[in-house]
Amino acid sequence: MTYVKKWTSVEAYLKDMPPAGGRQISGVVIHHTWSPDHATWRGDRSAAGIMRYWLQRSKELGYRNPLGAHYIVAPDGAVYQCFPHAQVLNANSNGHANRTTISLEIVGNLDVGNDTLKNPQKHGVLGLTGVLLCRYGLTEAHVSFHRDFTDTKSCPGTGIKKDVFVAYARTALAWARSLMGR
Repeated sequence: MTYVKKWTSVEAYLKDMPPAGGRQISGVVIHHTWSPDHATWRGDRSAAGIMRYWLQRSKELGYRNPLGAHYIVAPDGAVYQCFPHAQVLNANSNGHANRTTISLEIVGNLDVGNDTLKNPQKHGVLGLTGVLLCRYGLTEAHVSFHRDFTDTKSCPGTGIKKDVFVAYARTALAWARSLMGR
């Protein structure tokens, strides 16, 4: 299986959003790939490779619900949908969060001293975060980082400060509301 769909930008995603799915969504959780990082990212080929890895590793671990994230946001701002919104994933080291959230994977090793979150990727991930918050009637208070659920991960990277990301998400939510008429 490869990714479900690709949009070249969050604006393209807005024009052609996938179905919301049948789950009650209570938040958006932000992750990073760590590997591939920006230097080793190869677009569609890397997205397909990530999907293969998630599905193979899930099978090896005997998981009923796959590892992964609903979306990957590439360094060029492209948005890849990996799983439908209705799919519960093993993404957050927390069973309740897995059942009730949408997960976004930022391509890169975003720990301090490595890749940095900058445009167009920054616009893509924040824009997508804002759109998803708007779509599900949530606020920036409903944004979590993977590391909020476990002390064994830095995810989405020590180079991303949560208070700064949440402040940007507030602005992105206002942007999304204006575009989505809500």
